Amino acid sequence: MKTSTALLYAIFLPAAPTAMAWPDEATTPATTISGGHWKADAREGTYRVVVESVGFEHVSCRVWIEWMSLPEPGQPARVAARVPFAEVSTGFWSCDPGGKAIALTNNAPTHSMPINSTLTIDTTHTYSRGARTFQAVLGAPGEYRMVGQ
Repeated sequence: MKTSTALLYAIFLPAAPTAMAWPDEATTPATTISGGHWKADAREGTYRVVVESVGFEHVSCRVWIEWMSLPEPGQPARVAARVPFAEVSTGFWSCDPGGKAIALTNNAPTHSMPINSTLTIDTTHTYSRGARTFQAVLGAPGEYRMVGQ
């Protein structure tokens, strides 16, 4: 009798609720682009730009600028510096998820920056839907300068 009672409880008792797994709405990688060239002292390398979509209802983007060192023989490239592109990563700008509006272009050397690149990102204001282009000249590891601000 005990076995049949336990079996009845197992059949008719509601299952324990399961927690619903939501995707991580904080960061969803959208795109990564690499290019350009930097040189500082005896070090040099390339740039990598990582764009993440952030949020759910009002999606914005978070942009990271990374300075990748040239790899040593037999070793992978490593991140020499990583900073957020603060002007874009405020939570008020969304980026094209396909990365079509993100570009890295090489600049002609100047006296103050012998080798550098320009990062251009076309954005849309998350709430007003107004368009804006952000441009920054990328320099030595951890350094960039906004253009036209």
